[in-house]
Amino acid sequence: MKNLKIDFYFKSHRPKHVPIPIANAKFKHQNNESLIPCLIDSGADFCTVPIEIGKFMLNIDFENKLAPYEIRREWQDIDKSDSKKFNGLVEKIIENQYAIPNSIECACGKGSSGYYCPVQIEIGVFKKQVLVFWINSNVIPLIGRIGVFDQMKKVVFDTKKQKGQFYL
Repeated sequence: MKNLKIDFYFKSHRPKHVPIPIANAKFKHQNNESLIPCLIDSGADFCTVPIEIGKFMLNIDFENKLAPYEIRREWQDIDKSDSKKFNGLVEKIIENQYAIPNSIECACGKGSSGYYCPVQIEIGVFKKQVLVFWINSNVIPLIGRIGVFDQMKKVVFDTKKQKGQFYL
């Protein structure tokens, strides 16, 4: 793939609000798929999607995909600044299609629970199995750094033209 470009756009969700960058991402699990407009959030660690989408649109049974206790404990205890160990654990979770129950606190200070569970994501020509946080909250779906941004050579936000590009 040489200099492939994926366009995305900016959209206002409410009158008089600053437009935000949105990419249409296709999430796939087994034979189920859903095209979802997602906020492109360079500050988000993981792609984050409301759990109802995973359960009802993609038919993910998180409880039946639970990782063994040892893997869940390792996830809770891992030093995420040790990128080699962290990335290795993420790959193990993706390879085995495990679900990891977890609680998070967002930048706004609110806490929520959910599951980390992998699915395939497609944005234009980009296709990859990524670890997604399926959150028990009605939030705008997010495209995050781990699994997506870290695969791109460059991301451009052009607020004047209200569009942007991912470069593979």
